[in-house]
Amino acid sequence: MAKVLDRFRRRSPDERERRRVGEMTLLEHLDEVRRRLVRCLIYIAIGFAISFVLFDSVLSLITKDFLEQIGQPELQCFGPACAVALKLKVSAYMAIAIAMPGILFELWRFVAPGLTPKEKRWSRPIVPLIFVFFVFGMFFGWLTLPAAYAFILNFAGSAVSVFPSANDFLSFFVFYMLAFGLSFEFPLVLVFLQATGIITWRSLLKSWRYAIVGIVVFAAVITPSVDWFSLALMAAPMVVFYFGAALVGWLLFGRRSASDEDQPVTTEAESAVEVPN
Repeated sequence: MAKVLDRFRRRSPDERERRRVGEMTLLEHLDEVRRRLVRCLIYIAIGFAISFVLFDSVLSLITKDFLEQIGQPELQCFGPACAVALKLKVSAYMAIAIAMPGILFELWRFVAPGLTPKEKRWSRPIVPLIFVFFVFGMFFGWLTLPAAYAFILNFAGSAVSVFPSANDFLSFFVFYMLAFGLSFEFPLVLVFLQATGIITWRSLLKSWRYAIVGIVVFAAVITPSVDWFSLALMAAPMVVFYFGAALVGWLLFGRRSASDEDQPVTTEAESAVEVPN
């Protein structure tokens, strides 16, 4: 028991100082990884317990629009273990969603010592915004689900009736929501790259044609269905985010970019020449 408690002991002042300046040893890094993983598993376990209790309400909520579209009172489950697997899957997905703020916090605490002061300054507000934008993305996906259902189910015409299994529906729903959540992280990535000086708002505007092609390809790959309607629902906000990120970059970093471009470029040979008095 003492050995188990010793694993979760408080760090010594020397360990905390080495972590603060990013000079931890390999064993200390491994111990830090273990601490963060254990905490993330605890967050997920708590979320799983909550999700398991609320399973019936959550399943009714996410299947309501789909069942109305296909005109069925309930989903079909094939196989003796299908119902058990369905409940465990839904609870696991919800547990990860509930634990996401804690997981992002632990990830930030792990990588923060290795960041430069400039990266730390900009990553502090961006890290909580990752979760906020992910939730907004899933909410936008939730609003577009009825239209996506109607388009997909009626795509083959009235001669074809769709009766998917519960697992097929759950896979589609999870990947659809996940795709929209990830797509809404796009502007944060662009703003962070501008903050760290990797790209500029001018370079974004110059490359807008290539960016739109890349956005369409990304939306085509990440959307769970193969219809153009879902692709358009995802690609349209990402195009808006692209130009919005360029606008934010101009407002926040426009003066800095202009001053950097106005500075003369000095080569190493020129700097090595001494000017005589």
